[in-house]
Amino acid sequence: MTVLMPTRQANGTSRSEQKTGSEIIERVSREYSVDARILLTFLEYFAGLLSDPTADGDAQLYPLLAAELGRGKARQGLYNQVSWLADQLNKGYYDWKYRGKTILDAPDGSRLYYDPSLNAGSIAVQYAVAQFRAMTQWETDISAFGLRETYQQLFGDPFANEYETVPADLRQPELTLPFPRGDVWRYTGGFHGGWGNGSAWSAIDFAPPDKATAGWCYTSKFPVTAAASGVIARLAEGVVLLDLDGDGDEGSGWTLLYLHITRHDALAEGQAVEAGNILGYASCLGGYSTATHLHFARLYNGEWLPADCNRCPADTTVPPFVLSNWRVVGLGSQLYQGFLVNTLDNRSVVAEQGRYTNVNAISW
Repeated sequence: MTVLMPTRQANGTSRSEQKTGSEIIERVSREYSVDARILLTFLEYFAGLLSDPTADGDAQLYPLLAAELGRGKARQGLYNQVSWLADQLNKGYYDWKYRGKTILDAPDGSRLYYDPSLNAGSIAVQYAVAQFRAMTQWETDISAFGLRETYQQLFGDPFANEYETVPADLRQPELTLPFPRGDVWRYTGGFHGGWGNGSAWSAIDFAPPDKATAGWCYTSKFPVTAAASGVIARLAEGVVLLDLDGDGDEGSGWTLLYLHITRHDALAEGQAVEAGNILGYASCLGGYSTATHLHFARLYNGEWLPADCNRCPADTTVPPFVLSNWRVVGLGSQLYQGFLVNTLDNRSVVAEQGRYTNVNAISW
């Protein structure tokens, strides 16, 4: 299966490129940090695409979310369908684990309490299925004879090698702000989704010092730098993944996501970098962006970590997101809002779009 997939360029325009089905699954898995095995299980169980990869028509265009539920072309095609699925899986997972959600709200108005003995992965599956299946079908889909049986046939026991991804005593390594000392950037976005709306609110946004001369999308002349020493785990369009434990595996240990980056020409996967080394320049490249900025987030063992755990259940802790002694503080549950508060002198910077005021100016 080969499909056309849109990609956003540094200047904000889009272009399409051909990708195979396996390339799309790998890309979505990495972008959303969702295990490819569960994505493949959904595609096989609901559309039989692994058994019959030559399927065409609606089976290829709408393998999960039907056309009438898919908001037209916005959800058409394998990439859009699987991206939607990954985002729903993330929403179920992170709503339960870090946002205190205990009730499943189905589109038909049904409300069910989650079983508190379940893990976040099981909750994720239950939530995602409920978003596009009638609740009478949902009960079978989440049973031992539904998705679980298909997963077991493809990959073995889904509960084998279960472990806690984020230990309770986890500490963040020392990180600097992701730009050179002395440069004054703008804190334009408080905590929001690391990738998509469903993931943990792990990302924050910074805009570079230079202003647009024509349009909002341009490649900045001010560099983005490594916030710590590490190894470049992955380079993709607009993406730099910096692995801090040095093994080059973005799914283990601490990882930093830099998004909307026109990367430095000399950068290569597997390359060791030191804190302060130039990684690239902010632009609109990759993901979705309407103006040049850096989207910056943390992961640990492949899990998006909230930049501020202010919605977390009482028994859940996540290390605060601190950069050059500036701590990320959210404003309730208002995405893109909040502050950076200096841990040494309690000064604060407000998340605010634009350069009309100095309340969002940040440097170190």
